[in-house]
Amino acid sequence: MSKSKLKKLVLEGFSDYFGANALEELPQCSVEATSLLDVPQASVLVTFETHPFRGQEYKPVAGLTRLLGKTQNPDLPLIPVIYLMPRHAEDTLEHENIHACQYLHDVSFPLTSDQKNLFLSMNLEHAARYLQETQGRDAVTDFIINATCYKTWIEMEANYITRKPKNIQAWMMKVYLSSVPIVTFNSVQIVMEWTNDDMEKARVGFSGFCNIMENEVKWVADLVRKSGAGSLHKLILETHKEYDMNLFEWEMAFGDPWNF
Repeated sequence: MSKSKLKKLVLEGFSDYFGANALEELPQCSVEATSLLDVPQASVLVTFETHPFRGQEYKPVAGLTRLLGKTQNPDLPLIPVIYLMPRHAEDTLEHENIHACQYLHDVSFPLTSDQKNLFLSMNLEHAARYLQETQGRDAVTDFIINATCYKTWIEMEANYITRKPKNIQAWMMKVYLSSVPIVTFNSVQIVMEWTNDDMEKARVGFSGFCNIMENEVKWVADLVRKSGAGSLHKLILETHKEYDMNLFEWEMAFGDPWNF
């Protein structure tokens, strides 16, 4: 594939994911093939020179990882693409490389295979509306719960590997700002008109997921013990309370949780 065709593919993939209304005309960027897990030219790195989000130059979204290929062209293999924003942190590329590996891994608990394909091909809002139209309310609820749990896990793992948390509360806030699980459920309740039964299913599902992570992943259990929170679920709820206390500041900085 020529470099011009590759650039067109990865920029169209970026625009398709977020939707035209969220973006300015895509700014200048560099596009280069790069290594992943020491495999040469295994992924694509896109570095934006100016921030692509309309009126959100301050928005601290440092990077985004997507797998492109099958949905754009059935003849293409899956291509991990990492998009870096201006002023990204030194560890952002390492963080996004971890996400690329997570997405390529066969196991993506608790997402089903179909849910994972949807998670990788659409942002959360577009995926939920697609499921609402094609499979109904229960499919939307199950997908949102599993996608939110999965997103929480991959952010925990990526931040653990890159940051080796010394201050566990600060580490969990970094995880929370990227995964926003409770905020996501509350937003979906309003936008998708979830019932109390839907919210209860989300609460039970997310709590159960947290218990599994804590019981089956040693470093998660160790961090929870050191935090003094008593459980991973309680640690996340405490972090959400801190988020809630600074709600206006966080919303101004991070915006709508549906798109990330």
